[in-house]
Amino acid sequence: LIGLLLYVFGIIFKVQAERFPGIAGSFPTVLDSMWFLLVHGTFVDAIGDVLPNIRAADPLLLFLFMLFVFFSHLTLLNMLVGILCEVVTEVTKQEKEQSAIASFKENLLPMLEVHDVNDNGQIRKEEFELLMRNPDMYTILSNLGVNPEDFIAMQDILFEDKSVDVSAQEASEEGELGEEMEGTTATKTIMGPQAPKGFRELTFAEFMDTALRLRGGNQASVQDIADLREYMKMKVDVLLS
Repeated sequence: LIGLLLYVFGIIFKVQAERFPGIAGSFPTVLDSMWFLLVHGTFVDAIGDVLPNIRAADPLLLFLFMLFVFFSHLTLLNMLVGILCEVVTEVTKQEKEQSAIASFKENLLPMLEVHDVNDNGQIRKEEFELLMRNPDMYTILSNLGVNPEDFIAMQDILFEDKSVDVSAQEASEEGELGEEMEGTTATKTIMGPQAPKGFRELTFAEFMDTALRLRGGNQASVQDIADLREYMKMKVDVLLS
């Protein structure tokens, strides 16, 4: 907007200053006029030195010059106010976010400690199921913007012990490699021994981080896509079995 003001008023001053030899040297071209207005009008550099010359040449040009100063500074003021409002809004949003997270952790930690039967600072799947039956837990999650039902639906993924799947896959690969070394022709792929799928324990920090990731206003992350992939894989394995 300031560039547009400089261009329009630069043309006006270039055309009008040609009639007044006293100030014509300050506005020889449109670009020179724009530079003059930027330095002395927008930045108000030595504005007191140029005003008497413009006033002596033509009062109308003086009025136009003051009008340009008003509009340019009004534009700058609006821009600065907009930036300030954006910064204040962002800071306020972050402060509210941090306050909500701190309140969530402060209220959730005592409940996790109460439901931690073996006092090891971790939550088992059975303890999680008992925890999610507590109405206070529903209230805490709802206040944070987390749907408790979504949290419950993810329990199989949260507590899945992925090391069991890795061991089974390695055993399968070893079985296939041994079959190839013996030189036998297999009519089907020989799978290694499949260990039963187990469950791991979640630390309090992992539990809280997972709850924060499930907030409704969050954007999808790479970790969320990976969890979705694991969930779909688990559902497909259940259907195939």
